[in-house]
Amino acid sequence: MTATHPRPTLAWATCTVAGAGLVDLTLGVRLLGGSPGWGLALVGLGVAQVLWAAATLARARPLLARTALTTLVIAAGGWSVVVLQGLGPVGPAGAGRVSSADASVVGLQLLGLVGLAVVHRRTVVRTGALGAQGRGVRDRHHLRNLIGWVLAAGVATAITTPALTIGPGTTPSGPTSEVRAPSGPGVGAPTTTAPPADHAGH
Repeated sequence: MTATHPRPTLAWATCTVAGAGLVDLTLGVRLLGGSPGWGLALVGLGVAQVLWAAATLARARPLLARTALTTLVIAAGGWSVVVLQGLGPVGPAGAGRVSSADASVVGLQLLGLVGLAVVHRRTVVRTGALGAQGRGVRDRHHLRNLIGWVLAAGVATAITTPALTIGPGTTPSGPTSEVRAPSGPGVGAPTTTAPPADHAGH
């Protein structure tokens, strides 16, 4: 009899990938009005990440692990290049400006990539019935797994939440440029009008 126990590394993979999917969804929805192409691409990627995480949790093992690894590499690396080179919706004006959402989504995808790679390489299988001595080992194993899942969920939430609360005027490639009013001597300064001279003797 064999039993496969989910490992905390699976928690890191699923929680972080789901968090990245939520951030991508948020960014995509906000871009649908101005840049529908980018918006649809990010929405699609976000939905795929969330669905993958849900399916993996339901199966207690990675779904299409190699495909998921490749997708995460392309997503994290591709978006980094897009942001740093100014190829995104903001254009060249946003080159090199990394917003909190950009950093969060790439960081979550990289964490998910590492967790998924470890899960993919290490398949833990428990065989045979555990006796009285093995029961204590099993209990400690479950406790360690529980702690790992709680930590993974907490870290993923801490990284994801700030990225979901981006204020208006912030784009995936950094804050929008501000239009400043002209300044300088005499610009915007109050003007005074001298009273008309009183010509005496008329």
